[in-house]
Amino acid sequence: MHQEALLKEIRRKIGDRSLNDEIANILNISYDAAHRRTSLKAKFSFEEALELAKHYQISLDQYLRTENQLVVRRTQPVRTTEDLLNYFENSLEILDVFHNITNSQVYYSAKDIPFFYTISDSILSRFKFYVWMNLLNQDQFLSPFNEFKMEYHSPKNEMLIELYEKQNVTEIWNDTTIMSVLRQISFYSEIGLLKKEEASLILEDLKKIIRRFRKKKCFKSLIFKYLLMI
Repeated sequence: MHQEALLKEIRRKIGDRSLNDEIANILNISYDAAHRRTSLKAKFSFEEALELAKHYQISLDQYLRTENQLVVRRTQPVRTTEDLLNYFENSLEILDVFHNITNSQVYYSAKDIPFFYTISDSILSRFKFYVWMNLLNQDQFLSPFNEFKMEYHSPKNEMLIELYEKQNVTEIWNDTTIMSVLRQISFYSEIGLLKKEEASLILEDLKKIIRRFRKKKCFKSLIFKYLLMI
């Protein structure tokens, strides 16, 4: 049952490529040995299952099916643009696991605006990518925001947003959630890397997110009034 589910997920990832060829190459076994495994006549060893899961970035947590299970995962360091995009792709994998588990519940402690809301093609999204790259890559020379170039929008981002919307998520917001991005805007404005006009456009985008968020979530009126003061 678990092997069949793992093979199904691998098939989904490889598309039209030969499953037997893929398994044979990754596990360094013969085509016939791979065929016995894909036809379920032979079982993967524990090491083989781990190797496949690692290669295709498949979480084996989804096959455990135990109740009251808490999954904790440490992300890889992000120092380059590629690392950041891989982080988003890994987040998609993690959400896909929760999406396939019945009655799963996700809690998001938002110390900053959840990145699911800031991976579009808006100026706020571009600013958040700019901040992330400057914070995570300490060796990088700070350049003005208007010179920042990066492919921050992709079809996978749309998939990530769509999948997040389908989750049973409880987001925990407080004043720090908003103050974090406000301090970032203030800091880069004060050191001359963010123009006043750009800051104004970013704040307008932030207001749009908060208004949209209020329509979907339950905010206490006092907190919401505070947020709209930005």
